[in-house]
Amino acid sequence: MAPSEDGYRWRKYGQKIIKGAAFPRSYYRCTAPNCPARKHVEGDPKDPGSIAYEGIHNHEPPTGSNRGEPPAM
Repeated sequence: MAPSEDGYRWRKYGQKIIKGAAFPRSYYRCTAPNCPARKHVEGDPKDPGSIAYEGIHNHEPPTGSNRGEPPAM
């Protein structure tokens, strides 16, 4: 799963190179106003086990129309 495929919109705000690791650690925050949710991806971004969440979203996930996708019928 890519960092943006969990139903929420994320903005990358940092990256750190980890010595001896194949992938850097990436830091994301939710794009919703005043949302405290954060996400850290360390390792292969396609591996769900490499994603750690911090905080809880204080809003519903965006609908398809808010994410640039056609609305579900």
